Amino acid sequence: MTKDYTILIQSRPVLSEVIENLQLGFDYETLLGKLTVSNPSDSRILELSVTDKDPYLAKRIVDEVASVSANYIGEKMEVTTPNIIAEGQIPYKRTAPSMSRHVMIGAILGILLGCAITIVEELLNDAIVTEEDVEQYLGLYTLAVLPDKEQAKNFFQKIVDALT
Repeated sequence: MTKDYTILIQSRPVLSEVIENLQLGFDYETLLGKLTVSNPSDSRILELSVTDKDPYLAKRIVDEVASVSANYIGEKMEVTTPNIIAEGQIPYKRTAPSMSRHVMIGAILGILLGCAITIVEELLNDAIVTEEDVEQYLGLYTLAVLPDKEQAKNFFQKIVDALT
């Protein structure tokens, strides 16, 4: 029966009545996306939860869904109206979105994007930098080469060390 109840709870008539009763500013599909109906450990008990930015609105919605669906199930299934065991609870801590998870995903994506940009930039770099590049691409021989700043610094440091 719980599978039947789950389908009836998520039905358009039930959720449309909830939207009308609470004067919500969204449609059936939006409310259906916010609603989760679960059956913990295949018992006869259904657990309803609503995810929304406003925890107080989520509680009102879940309470209204429970009330409306209990009456609807009683009418349509011609059974005794299901009992509501507990009202919705307002969460005391944020359940979604997880800020640390989003930061971690952003950091990983940023590192991957930086690596991809560096690799593409290196592959597309066709600048002539070394004397081997001059010989390979231009077919010319070099007569002189200006030393790199670090090479010159090391060279002069060696001379100073040798003189002292």
